[in-house]
Amino acid sequence: MPCNTVTTTKIQWSQQTDTDLLRKALIQLGYQVMLVNGVMTATKAVYFGAVIRYYPVDHRMEINTRADTTPDQVKRAYSAQVVKAAAGRFGWQLQETQPGRQFKAARRF
Repeated sequence: MPCNTVTTTKIQWSQQTDTDLLRKALIQLGYQVMLVNGVMTATKAVYFGAVIRYYPVDHRMEINTRADTTPDQVKRAYSAQVVKAAAGRFGWQLQETQPGRQFKAARRF
């Protein structure tokens, strides 16, 4: 793929998508996240043209990148944040065995 090519990918999220967890996931992937006119916008300073936009009104995300971040990477990072949040709600302690991919859960009674 030529270096001046920008790929646009669209993801349709569910209505239950937690925007705070999505923001944390994008930060984990190395993006700077800001809210502009009700649209969550994430940019990466290292890659010119790497922009991710999430539209909370219709739960749609557009990923414009130069093959830096894939939709699967965004979904995995979001899933990891969901697991961490659920564990905290239920009193479990998580230890990451592989950063962002595998967790070891423990609960003391």
